[in-house]
Amino acid sequence: MLSVPASALMLRNTGMEVAVVGTDSKAHLRPITIQRDLGVTVEVSSGLGPKDRVIDNPPDSLTEGETVKIAGEPANAQGTGRQG
Repeated sequence: MLSVPASALMLRNTGMEVAVVGTDSKAHLRPITIQRDLGVTVEVSSGLGPKDRVIDNPPDSLTEGETVKIAGEPANAQGTGRQG
């Protein structure tokens, strides 16, 4: 069972999802199952792995495959990435 901040949850037409950052620095939307809501955090019973890098407080406009920049990491050589 994994815990994630409730602020990472994205309610979409297809259900509850979270966005994770892949090794390709792209956002990937994952459908999840919430086991227990603890208020500030939720316990997720399926859809995430222990090594997934969850995006906290993602914008509603975030889409599958969108390039993202991790806060505190230098920009890549091409200078692309989502600022925010």
